Amino acid sequence: MEINIVLMGQRIRAARKEKKVSSEVLAEKVGIAVESLWHIENGARNTSLQTLCNIAEALRSEEHPS
Repeated sequence: MEINIVLMGQRIRAARKEKKVSSEVLAEKVGIAVESLWHIENGARNTSLQTLCNIAEALRSEEHPS
């Protein structure tokens, strides 16, 4: 099965915007450069499963801020 990284990036961006989180804040929470997040969201770069999990966790934490 091939993963559509463009669609994956679009979904990450949509989730980030829905939660009103800037790319700078999300990148900092995930521990990656803003440029790396931009590449992921634009489907220009594949990323590791760990980074995807970190992005998901950071976005999930926005639902229940501490």
